[in-house]
Amino acid sequence: MPTSGNIQFTVNSGYKSPFLFADTTLFETISIDRYGVAADPVPYSRGKDNAITSLLIICLIIAAVAVGKSKHFIIRNTKKFFSANDGRQRKLMANETASEVNFQLILATITCALLAIVFYFFSSEDVADIVGQPVQYWSLTLYFAAFLIYMIIRFGLYNCIGWVFFSPSQNQQWNMSLLLITALEAVALLPIVMLITYFNMDIQTAINYVIIAYIIFSTITFFKAYLIFFRRKGGFFQMILYFCALEIVPFVMLIGGLFELNNILKISN
Repeated sequence: MPTSGNIQFTVNSGYKSPFLFADTTLFETISIDRYGVAADPVPYSRGKDNAITSLLIICLIIAAVAVGKSKHFIIRNTKKFFSANDGRQRKLMANETASEVNFQLILATITCALLAIVFYFFSSEDVADIVGQPVQYWSLTLYFAAFLIYMIIRFGLYNCIGWVFFSPSQNQQWNMSLLLITALEAVALLPIVMLITYFNMDIQTAINYVIIAYIIFSTITFFKAYLIFFRRKGGFFQMILYFCALEIVPFVMLIGGLFELNNILKISN
């Protein structure tokens, strides 16, 4: 049904009605009615979101530079990743330069950003009210901060436990291995985020991919921790407790915290 609105235009010629009060601020107005129908709002498109596109371009460029600068180190360490030769592993760590460590840290940060984007797309699927509003960028920032804090706490817990129970050389070897695994997660996540954003991949399919990737990388992490810490001690069940306490429990707490944060954002919106 057509709707009408009342628009007023002010005559600024300085004309003042002589029949009204002698008010120098009083001007005549003309009222005009306008008729029409409201247009349909433009639907939100992930691929046309400037903020998401800019963030992905930055991540892609930085990831390409980081992989290019440290590709020889990544290939070399990946080939020897499951080697049980401790001496060879220590030699590889000794050859690791500061720039290679920095590039791995950058890739680990990109991993947090990509996980934040995936969770944002997942959480906004059933929250149509917040899509397209500025609050989405605040929520995306909060998700990124949550994943980054999780990564820092994760490395901190591993270092605290390792400092108490294991040797410095084992801790160093483990830190480098865990950093490499986290950096490689960015390489695995970047294609799926691109597919979600620009090819409208079903979000549930993408979540299944992320879950499978998490299981694979967790299995690799479990096996590497066993080779470094428990292979000679034969403590397989101790390894299970160690892994659950430092890997599974913090991750479950992270997911619970993200859903709680998402509920708070819905209410505040």
